[in-house]
Amino acid sequence: MSIFYDVSLVHGFDLISSWFEIDKKIEEADYVITGEGRFDQTSLSGKGPYEIIRLADSKNTPSLVMAGSVDSKIAREISGNFGGCDLIPFGRSDWSLDENLSRANQNFTETLIGYEFPNLT
Repeated sequence: MSIFYDVSLVHGFDLISSWFEIDKKIEEADYVITGEGRFDQTSLSGKGPYEIIRLADSKNTPSLVMAGSVDSKIAREISGNFGGCDLIPFGRSDWSLDENLSRANQNFTETLIGYEFPNLT
């Protein structure tokens, strides 16, 4: 709050979510797909992909997070907390970061095409 202007602080995701009516769109969706470069402990601190799957879970909308790499501990935590969410990496751990980045589009596409959406009815 400011003494000069009527202002307040709002979390970034809450602001963007309200602008784009993310809540409504997730409620109307059959499936939600989101992604991130690396899904790890920092992802659970209010980053967009985590907030999206949290919101999808609250609406009983199945979701998928695709990330270049995924922290296995966090993957277990997500699958334990969000039964309707899958978390899959599309990068290859046997490649360097540069090689993964140069092939990211191809790896992402191949992973998505090969993915079987288990929660669709």
